[in-house]
Amino acid sequence: AIYRRIFEKRLSVPCIDLTTDIAADQSGALSELDFVLDAARRLHAPYIRLKTAQTSDEAENAVRAFLDRALPAAERAGIVLLMETVGIYADTARLRKLFEEFISDHLAALWDLHYPFRVAGEEPQTTIRNLGAYVRHIHIKDSENPDKPSLIGEGSLPIRAIMNALNSVNYDGFVSIEWDPRWEEVNDINVVFPHFVHYMS
Repeated sequence: AIYRRIFEKRLSVPCIDLTTDIAADQSGALSELDFVLDAARRLHAPYIRLKTAQTSDEAENAVRAFLDRALPAAERAGIVLLMETVGIYADTARLRKLFEEFISDHLAALWDLHYPFRVAGEEPQTTIRNLGAYVRHIHIKDSENPDKPSLIGEGSLPIRAIMNALNSVNYDGFVSIEWDPRWEEVNDINVVFPHFVHYMS
């Protein structure tokens, strides 16, 4: 019923979040994945976002173990799993190595613009050189530093350079404007936004 209403309004759901940290709680993530894969199939959403906020080398072993079990299920469902550029994968060269290890059409990247630049110190050209065609979805917000998100245009994230980097690989997917209402308290902003608003690039 939800899909019919979305379709009638000529809208689409490009990506659904798996909220469990796949390295911190592998069993919980696998349990949630079953539900999210079914939701993605019913909503005709092509992508599911995966994340880990962990930063240790041990976390990568947990990610591999999760993908060993999750990728066959995603392949059967015809859904692509997108690893977000956060935690250990704010270092996008490391993320590229993960993709090269698994070599699957059902595993790609969700480029959250904040973390590679703010946390890993990557310039947009470096990120797109590392990930290239692996980038299938974008999360965008602005910021002044790693701990202070802001509305787009009120921070110093190099948005124009990021868009130029995306244009260099002919990116034609969705860009999700990301905002968490809890950030209002950090920035003293008196407006409320949904967590994700999706726009076509």
